[in-house]
Parts: sequence; structure tokens; C-alpha cells
Amino acid sequence: MKVLKLQSLLILLIFSPLSLMASIPNGPVDKDVHIGIERVGDMTHFEFRGRKNWEYTLGKEGDVVELIVPRLGSKDIESLQSYSGLLVKKITVDDSVENKTKIKMELADEFVENFDYLTQEPSHLVIDFFVSEEGLRKRLQQQRVAAAKKKKVQKQKKNDSEIFADLSKSKRNPAFAEFLFANGEPAPNGKAPGATHQELPLSPLAPVEELFDFGALTSSAEDSLEAKVIEAQGNIYLRFPPLKLENRHLTELERFKPEYEITPSFSDENKQARFLLALYEQRSYASFIKAKQLFKKTFPESKYDEILNYAEADIWVELWKKNKAKQYITKAMTIYRMMVERHPNSKLTERTLIYMGLLANETEQYFLATKMLQRYLKKYPNSPFVNYAKIYMADSLIHLNNYEGARQYFDEAIASGDEGSAMEAEFRRGDVYYHSQTYRRAERSYKEAIDKYPLYAHNYPNAYFNMAAAQFNLAEYPESLETFKKFFDTYPTHEYSAYALTRIGEIIDILLKDRRRAQGFYNEAYYRFRNSTGGVIARVRSLSQRFADMKPKELKTAIQEIQEKGRKIDLSQVDEFVAFMISDGYYSRGDYLKAAEALIKYFQVNPKPVNIQKFEKRISRAIAGEIKQLISQGKVVDAISIIESHQKSWLSKSRRVDVQMFRAIAYEKMGLFDQAFDSYDRLYKRMTLLKGSKEEKERKIFEYYPSFDKVRLRQAVSAYGKGDIKLAHSLIKEVKNVDKLQPDMKADYFWTVAKLSYDAKVYDKALEVGLKVDESQISDPQDKEKFNIFLSQLYEKNKMFDKAISILEDYYKKNKKEREQVYVLSRLFHLYKDKGMPKKAIETGQLLLNEYDGKYDLDRERYYLGDLQYQSNDLKAAAKTWKDITKKTMWSDLAKNRVGSDEWREKTKESMKRIPAMAR
Repeated sequence: MKVLKLQSLLILLIFSPLSLMASIPNGPVDKDVHIGIERVGDMTHFEFRGRKNWEYTLGKEGDVVELIVPRLGSKDIESLQSYSGLLVKKITVDDSVENKTKIKMELADEFVENFDYLTQEPSHLVIDFFVSEEGLRKRLQQQRVAAAKKKKVQKQKKNDSEIFADLSKSKRNPAFAEFLFANGEPAPNGKAPGATHQELPLSPLAPVEELFDFGALTSSAEDSLEAKVIEAQGNIYLRFPPLKLENRHLTELERFKPEYEITPSFSDENKQARFLLALYEQRSYASFIKAKQLFKKTFPESKYDEILNYAEADIWVELWKKNKAKQYITKAMTIYRMMVERHPNSKLTERTLIYMGLLANETEQYFLATKMLQRYLKKYPNSPFVNYAKIYMADSLIHLNNYEGARQYFDEAIASGDEGSAMEAEFRRGDVYYHSQTYRRAERSYKEAIDKYPLYAHNYPNAYFNMAAAQFNLAEYPESLETFKKFFDTYPTHEYSAYALTRIGEIIDILLKDRRRAQGFYNEAYYRFRNSTGGVIARVRSLSQRFADMKPKELKTAIQEIQEKGRKIDLSQVDEFVAFMISDGYYSRGDYLKAAEALIKYFQVNPKPVNIQKFEKRISRAIAGEIKQLISQGKVVDAISIIESHQKSWLSKSRRVDVQMFRAIAYEKMGLFDQAFDSYDRLYKRMTLLKGSKEEKERKIFEYYPSFDKVRLRQAVSAYGKGDIKLAHSLIKEVKNVDKLQPDMKADYFWTVAKLSYDAKVYDKALEVGLKVDESQISDPQDKEKFNIFLSQLYEKNKMFDKAISILEDYYKKNKKEREQVYVLSRLFHLYKDKGMPKKAIETGQLLLNEYDGKYDLDRERYYLGDLQYQSNDLKAAAKTWKDITKKTMWSDLAKNRVGSDEWREKTKESMKRIPAMAR
């Protein structure tokens, strides 16, 4: 094993001149010995402390490092053996050597490097593990070679379907990327890992070239753009964050980064300061920070403080760039501010002030940014960066709600005559109006900038995205759709394209009511940007819209996913949005009470939501949907119960017209025609007062709003039901647009007109109108049966006995209820009799009497049955039939008179002559 003595020796020379003296023999384990292990930036830091002197041997071979130190205690050994990290995978400890402990560290791979050194007073042994940039490059090259070889082999072996499956997989980050971020976590704004179609349980992705084939966005009078705008206002659309232009001038300032240099001398302070700079230049950031802490203890008032402090601040900035940890940039800014205050006339102060201003702006420390930039502008008015300082000053003021101040700084940059800064100020000026929510001026400002600099507009994505968002907020949906399309066409891989695709899907839903196409955009947004906020919002919308097709288990999983993803969305009102999405999903599958419950539960926990009126409308809409469904199912008592239970709460807030209508319909179906009529009358008067108002337009969109014709029709039916034929006739005449009635309402209309004509004994007209009723349009089975019986009556009155009989015979076969069978058999008996079918009539009459005599008053049928038997010369049967008329009624008198008449006696004699035995 190769022992790295040279490097260790150099460190010893610099930090510990006395360490070359004879070492003190090791004794028993010191109780103060302690081992610290921590992650600093992209390094793993081991620190052995607690001894006056650390005598050690360290060597590396391949991906294994072996360290021999004075004997360690059992707790330290246990701590080492239990450790595992990104760079050091496994540690094994051997303490069998006398007074020594041998530590074997298995590294992640051969590209992990180590750096060890000793410190003095107190004595610490420090070992850092890291991957240098050179190591990263070597690793990447090695992976590329391996991938190329693998691809070459697979190309020969794979069939077409396997190759296609591989092509469908998105590229992953290289394996070494985990070393670029602290704790193995990718940067928040990093690229999202890819996903295959199989991993995404959604409909297939639309080809990009087909995404924007919107066709003509036409609107009918009944489905006008105004109506779509009103409907959209009842929904919740999350406000996406405005697109802030990338701070490109930070990169420009990096080119002016100072080079730190210390003139060599033979003092310990000089040597250690130069060593720190060497660590800085080698990008050994963790080692620099630890060593500088020790340097500060040794030389608390060093003449090299300015250089070393600036270097440390630069290091914290570099660490912040890698993982965006807030504490890193805070440390950097603290040091920079200290340096500016301590050394106001330093050559580094000018750059530091503007650098701090831009960094503060980038990290959203806007108040600090304005202070630094204001100070810079005052102290360096002739700097070449003045205009850019004004631009970022303006941007910072925007976020501090000082819109007038921001506009003034942008105007100054535009008036400066410098074309580059003037152009950027033009494109950024719209941000002032957007943030102040003066969306019309924002739209105009962005358009003016694009028109003025068309060749450079693509460099300013904020202009397109924020203008599209402004148009959306102005409810200019067609214009917003087109602008979002331009944004996506120009910046298809931009992080905000996830927001753009999601918003496009929402606009398609608003304008075209085409949820299938909207789903395509949601799926595309989630597939391309699944780890971005825009992609997550798209997924939530997609899941909500798919509730209707889900099985219970799928539904439960989808709701859990929506709630989980909602917690990942860092936007205002997201909790309300999630509650709406779950409720809307339930509503789409007809689970109206669950739709209401989802919002009510949220409301109970959050009694003052931002969108309180939208909540109230959504809850009442869901309740109304349940009432409507119950009525259509014939469960009118349950419908009334729902109305009454919510009458003083959610329904009282909205006073829905449709619920008033449903109540009246329920009364009508329950046979409470007086109450139904009065309810319809009050409803008609209320609708008359609302006619032509804005409230009427809104209610027609958010409610199952009835037409005037529908209300008048139902009122006429109720009037007929309570026996006011004249009033019913008057009301039915007020129904003007019969063709526009819903199918079931149209059937009711013709049926009612037919009944009125029947009652007026205008049977031919009654039949003519009755035949216009489409039986399939009558949803209630009992109503359908009633209509068929009525139609048979119309045929009977118009002497069309065959058709009347056909209807009744079919009804008799299908209906087994006793009362209905008695009625139908009685009707059939008389129809057979009147049509001249005595045999059929006698059979039906006997069946009727055999089954139901004694239970119902059938004397009329008994009399006519006896008459048919008499006409058929079956005198014995006729006599028996008439004899059984026991009640003293008109029918018993007629039967008695018939039996005692001369005709009866003559017929009896004729019958007896035909029987020889009797004649004799």
C-alpha cells in the first residue's frame, strides 16, 4: 500500500512545527477522544480530536483508504462502523494491534479523493473526502465509454420493440450528479427525472405538432364568450408566480472576480494564510473553512483578514450555487457586508456593493438589495454598471410594492441612451404593472416592448408569459391562449412551460368545454415537467377530471395523490384549490353529497376562505344536484328532506331558483297539487323580476335554471291535478316554445293538452295530440303506464277498438298488480263486447268475476256478462250470473226485470222445445 507521507509532512511543517519532535508514547484511551463526521458542501469531513498529539499513518489503494491511529474507545469504533455515506460507503475497524486502531474505509469509487492534515492547539486530525472536477470529468468519460460499449452490444441484440421501449425513456442525470448537491438532493430548480409512458397512468401523449390545432373558437348565442367568462369566474384558478427574468448580470460580474494573492514571507502567519489560499484555489472549500477557523484562533487580528474573508465569502457563494441552501448565502452576505464596512475605500468595495445587490435580488432579499444598490449608485455614479444597477434596483422595488419608484428607475435606464440596458428596461417595465395588478397596462407595456425590439424579444420570456397571464386575469381567454402558445413555442423547455401547458388546458376547458383535449395538455405538462409546480397542478386537474371513470379503489388512491401533491404546491390558495378539485371530481361522477361534503369539511376547518362565495355556490350546487337526482329517481320524500335540512344553511345563502323549482316538482309528484301550484306561482313571479338582469345570467350558468315555459307547464299540470280545468287550459296556452322544452317536459305538454281535449269531449283532437307524446320520453315507469291506459281510452273513444285492446292486453301481461288487473280486465271485457267479440268478452268477464268478485264492485260487469250469455242462448249461465247480483242496485233491478220479462219466457219455451224429454 502506498503511504501518502509527503502531503502529510507538508501540512505538519506549516501548521505544527513542533510536531516533528519525538512523540509521546501512547497510553490508555483518553476519555476526551472524540470523532466528528459531517457533510460540508460536497465534502465528507472526518475530525479526530481529544489528544495532545495525533500520530497516524494514512494510505490509499484504489477505492480503499487505510488509516492507523492511536487506540480508540469502543464508542468511537461503534460510531465509525455504523457510518455510511455517499463518498464513504463502509468502514471496518480492527483494534487487535497493540495500542493502535486500524480503520479501513471503502470509498464510493476510485474517483473519490482524500485530503488530510493536522492542526495545533488543539491538535486535530482532519481528513476530507471529495470528488474534484478532474475526478468528475474522468468518471463521466468512463461512463460514456461504458455506455457506448453497452449500446453497441445491445444494438446487435435488440429487436424493434425493445429499441422503441428504450427510446421512450427520458434521459436520466449522470450517476455522479449526486455529488453536486448537498445531502444527495438535487437543486430545487434542477431538471426533473424522466418518466416512461408505462410509469404515467394517463392517456397517450399528443404529438407536439398537434398540440395547438385548436380550430375555430366559435360561440353560439346560448354559449357566448360572456357566459364562459361568468362560468370561469365561479372556478378557482391558481395565480401562477410571474416570470422573473434570469439575473444574467451576475455571470457578467463573475468575469471581474478578484484574484487573491499573498506575497510570500517566512512567518507562520504568512505560511498559513498562503496555505488557505491554496485550499481556496484547489476548491477544497470544506478544508478551507475548517482551517480558517483555526487560523482565526491563532491570529485573531491578521493582516490577511480582508483577503481571507473575501475568499471565504466567495466560497459560501459557490456552495450556495450548488444547492441553494439559504444559510450559505446568508453567511456570504454577512461577510461581504462586514468587509464593505471595514474597508470602504478598498478596490474590492465597488464590485462587492453591486455584487451584493445582485445577489440579494437573486435570493429575494429585496430590502437588502435596494440598500446595497442605492449605496453603489451614490458612490459610483460613473460606473459602467450604473444602468444595470438601476434595473435591479427597480426590480427589487417592485417586490417591495414601491411601483412608482421602480418605474422611475426603469425610465432612467431607458433614457440613458445605452441600447442594451434600455432594451432590458423596456421589457421589464411591464413587470411593474403586472405586480401592481394593473393588467391592462401590463399587457400594453409588454406588447410595446415586443413591437419595438422584435428581433430580441425571444431573450425576454417574461414579456410573453406575464402578458399571457395578464390577459388571463383580464378574462381575455382567446388572446391569452394565443400568447401562452407563443411562449411555449419559443421556450418549450423553460421551467414555466409547465405553467403554460397547464393554463392552456384550463383555457381549452373554458372556451371549448372539451375536457378530452384539456386532458391532453394536463398530461403533457405532467409528463414533461412532473417535478415542477406547474406539472403538479396539471396532475391534480387531470386526476379530478378522471373521477367519473374510476372504480372505488382507484378513486381512493387518486384522492390521496391529489392531497399529497397539493402539499407540494407552494402557491397561495392551494388548499382551496385542492378542495375544489376533489369536490368537482365527485360532482362529475354524480356523488353530489360527497362533493358538498368535501367543501363543507374544508369550510369547517377554514371558516373564512379567500373564495368564500365560490365555496357557498359550489356547496349549494352540489346539494341541488343531489335533489335533482333524487327527484329523477322518484325519491321525492328524500328530496324534500334534503331541501329542509339545508334550507337554513347553505341553501339560504344562495336562494337557488332551481331548488325552488325542485320543491314544487316534489309536491306535484306527491300529489300535493295545491302546494305545488302555489310554489310554481311564486317561482314564476321571482323569475319575472330577475328577467334581463345580470343575476339572471349568472344563475342560468350556475344553476339548473328553468325556462318560463317549463314553469307554466308544470303549473298547468298542477292546476289540472287539483281539478281546476279552466285554469289549466289557460296556463297551458302560455307555453310558447314547445320544441325547446326538454323531452320529458314535451311529453307532459302534449299529454296535458290531450287530457284537456278529452275532458272537453273533443276526442279526435285528444287522440291527435296524444299521439305526439313520445312514450320513451316519459322517465317515470308509473307515468308511462298511466299514459298507455289514457291512450287506450283515446282509441276507444275514437272507435279504434283494436288498438285500444292491443294496449290493454300488453299492459295486462306486464302488470301483475291486483287493482290494475281488475281495471284492465274490466276495460277489455267492455271493449270485446262493444267490438262484437262475445266469446272473448264472456271469457274475460268470467275470468274477472272468478278472480276478483267479492273484493270489488263488479255488478255492472256481471249484468253485461249475463246479457252476453243470454244473447248466446246460454240461459242457465245467464240466470246464474244475474242471480248472483246480491246488492239492491240498478243492475239487480235490470237483471230481475230481464228474467221476469215476456222475452225471457218465450226464449225459455223455445229452449225447452229443443229438448225432447222436457217437451214430453
